[in-house]
Amino acid sequence: MRRRIHALAALALLAVVSPRLPAQSAVVDSTDGVFVNYDFIPGDRVLFAEDFTRDNAGDFPRRLQLKQGNGEVADWQGRRFLRMNSASAVIVPLPEVLPERFTFEADYKGGDGWAMTVNFADPDAMDLTNGTFSPHGGGLEGAGVNSTSDIPDNAIRPIAHIAVMADGRYVKAYVNGVRVANVPSATLGRGNAIVIAFLADESTPAFLTNIRVAAGGNLDRLVNVADR
Repeated sequence: MRRRIHALAALALLAVVSPRLPAQSAVVDSTDGVFVNYDFIPGDRVLFAEDFTRDNAGDFPRRLQLKQGNGEVADWQGRRFLRMNSASAVIVPLPEVLPERFTFEADYKGGDGWAMTVNFADPDAMDLTNGTFSPHGGGLEGAGVNSTSDIPDNAIRPIAHIAVMADGRYVKAYVNGVRVANVPSATLGRGNAIVIAFLADESTPAFLTNIRVAAGGNLDRLVNVADR
């Protein structure tokens, strides 16, 4: 990738530590007459949603669990975020094991070249595919999968909207509505918690908010003349 994401460092960290959002608008790219549909449809049965507005600034969020590092709720850019100022990992507890079809969304801000890694089962249990995201791109890595890409410059935002849509082993990942991975045989695993790891420090903190995990979602085939 153009800006190197330190995904291996995030995975090493995970090895050491044992309101509903609207659907993203479609982003349609055209290259040599080949059109690709990047639509993302969020699941409709919410398992977890958090924007930290019920937490006090300066506290660690009550609904998350800290696995490693240091973080607190902070007001930034007119919104409320979880702010992590060291290499950290947090646990998003769920009321049930993730179903075969689910979606994950969050708003994320991190340093250039630094990554947020999302595991959908215990990362210490087995070799799994995880989501890896930066402000400039992302994708899916691990368990024999290496599918990542940058997003176009005109799609980069101050705060990135991250999304993952899974149906069994078929998984797609998006950053700001742009599809960055399309993997038919990912090994995400399914757990009753999601583990999110950050690379950050005091001068370059990571910010996270608007976490949404839901059952369901739409994994319709992409409209692509190359598939016909």
